[in-house]
Amino acid sequence: ARERRVFISHGRKEDWRRIQEYVERTLEVKTLELAQEANQGRTIFQKLIDASDLCSYAVIVMTGDDMTTDEQTRARENVIHEIGYFQGKYGPDRVCLLHENGVNIPSNIHGLVYIPFPKDGIEIALGGLTRELKHL
Repeated sequence: ARERRVFISHGRKEDWRRIQEYVERTLEVKTLELAQEANQGRTIFQKLIDASDLCSYAVIVMTGDDMTTDEQTRARENVIHEIGYFQGKYGPDRVCLLHENGVNIPSNIHGLVYIPFPKDGIEIALGGLTRELKHL
């Protein structure tokens, strides 16, 4: 059994910091964010594998950090990758997507349920996040 800990995946925007603070202080659940962990000479992917073994749930913050060639705002590629990675590792019921309005959703993940929030307004998603994490 994995520890009751939440992995936080994100792009460049700092919205994830508000999520980490909320989960740790308000919900009193430990979190793990990859850049805050020591590299120990590992590749990023190996570091992801090792860190994900320490958690039992993932919150993925999809913010508009990049632009596509046709001028659509999209999440960072690592964020898209980690959606699939964590759904495969933990199961879809242990992954919560927080989606910034206006950010492109790739066709291979259409139909996934997510919690929307406005640009610069991630606090709107906290109620939905609480609902999703209550079973931890």
